[in-house]
Amino acid sequence: MFAPPEMRQNSPRSSIIAHPLCIFVGTWSLTFLLYSAAFSEQLIFKISDFFYVYILIIGGFLSGYCLITLAPNRRPYSLSKQNEAIQYLMVVVGRHSEELWRRVVSVFAIWMLISIFEVIVSGGLPIIWLLTGSEKTYFDFGISSVHGFAISMLLSSATASFLLYLATKNGKFLLMPAVALAWFIISVTRAYIIGLSLQIFFLYFLVNRITFNITVRMVICLIVLVLFFGMFGDFRSSGGSDALINALARPTQNYPDWLPSGFLWVYLYITSPLNNLLNTITQSPFLDSYSIASTLSVLFPTVIRNILFSSQALSQGDLLDESLNMSGAFVGPYLDFGLIGIIAYSLFIGCISALFWAYRYKPFYMLGYVYVATALFFTLFFNAIFFLPYAFQLILFWWFLRPLRRVRGGSRLRPMPRMK
Repeated sequence: MFAPPEMRQNSPRSSIIAHPLCIFVGTWSLTFLLYSAAFSEQLIFKISDFFYVYILIIGGFLSGYCLITLAPNRRPYSLSKQNEAIQYLMVVVGRHSEELWRRVVSVFAIWMLISIFEVIVSGGLPIIWLLTGSEKTYFDFGISSVHGFAISMLLSSATASFLLYLATKNGKFLLMPAVALAWFIISVTRAYIIGLSLQIFFLYFLVNRITFNITVRMVICLIVLVLFFGMFGDFRSSGGSDALINALARPTQNYPDWLPSGFLWVYLYITSPLNNLLNTITQSPFLDSYSIASTLSVLFPTVIRNILFSSQALSQGDLLDESLNMSGAFVGPYLDFGLIGIIAYSLFIGCISALFWAYRYKPFYMLGYVYVATALFFTLFFNAIFFLPYAFQLILFWWFLRPLRRVRGGSRLRPMPRMK
């Protein structure tokens, strides 16, 4: 089969902002830079003393990425053929959109049934508890060991639905992502609002070039997101006052007072996990034993996790403030194997991201890369690669796209030869 001339002329190019090196290296470099600005008294370490941690994280990732990319037995397709194959994939998805849509809707329907049952069992909704001043919080919502699977169903359904929109431009496929975002607001879960937004963001830029107009819109959206993040944080934590964030962050003289409270919320959330990781390294420089429990425990449902793993394995490291309980994705590997664990985990995610990026023109790998790219960003906060609500999406993505296996090899789609 040959690509139509118009397809080859308008062949998309994955934007560099969706590239794993840009996501991971850019995210961690920015985090270390923000930490060095010392805008908060919560950040007690001198970042120059821990520059080696940055080298281990970035160096391990680059090594893993190059290990896959430069493997001698792998013959990667040229960038132009990859772009052409992505366009072909979108055409195929568009042709089979209704069949794929039925699968997505079936999973979405299961999520709805589970969520209705969770509302009944939990006795209400987190947004109502918040508005009425109830003692219940969003932590009290959901059914243990079931809630994570439900979240995964909603995330994967909304992401797959957005893929159908990109392939068909049919507005009905935007309804499911909108419902998902609305539900995450109702359940007062900022993490999943950001998670789904990132998955949609990376999926969009896997098949679209970045332009000046899009850049302007992204900047505007980023500003709105910062303001929303601050407003939502103030509202959820203190009824609309920014007094809590000032008391929690304790801004230093370096902090620009003219910035909105939303920036301080974002700044503290981004830098505090690194602060906790550095504190864990300082407080636990030596290990008494070695395991992979701390790294892999989040892959299991809560009930199984509590049976298989000890409370020490579920530790978030040495926290400097109990209200800032994120320690990043590297605290688990460090608790398991020390600095070697940091290198090994970074090497692993470098390999995984290179593999999914190289084959992003195949159906499963395209949606799979969206999960990987989001997990790369979330390494700042937690181990999303092995976190069940995100990792289970891979199984659902495979099931959604299974009908495409009948199309000329389906998941083994190859770039089409060019017209001479």
